[in-house]
Amino acid sequence: MIKKSKKARKRGRMVRDLDAAARQEVFERDGHVCVRCRDTKRGIQWAHIFSRRHKNLRWEPDNALTLCAGCHIFWHQYPLLAVDWFKTTWPERYEHILTIFNSGMRIRVEDLHAEL
Repeated sequence: MIKKSKKARKRGRMVRDLDAAARQEVFERDGHVCVRCRDTKRGIQWAHIFSRRHKNLRWEPDNALTLCAGCHIFWHQYPLLAVDWFKTTWPERYEHILTIFNSGMRIRVEDLHAEL
């Protein structure tokens, strides 16, 4: 087994800390319920409009929402319908994240983590 470098382990911890803080912020904003079907029983999950792999949007609250397991599956099976629903429901949020996405803005995990 190849051991990760000290720098890689530190960065991983920072990403996990940022994920936890962003997830908690979104859960509190959305009231710990699925924003699509209002369910609270099927396990509420942190979901993203644009994938988490886009670091400039990963921790942006407008790019995330709470979904139950069933709606999260729908989100991934029917992404065009899901994004259309999101755009109709929150047009300002969609425009905001689209602007960030198209800007190509780069972020530094270290800088975001320092703000926690």
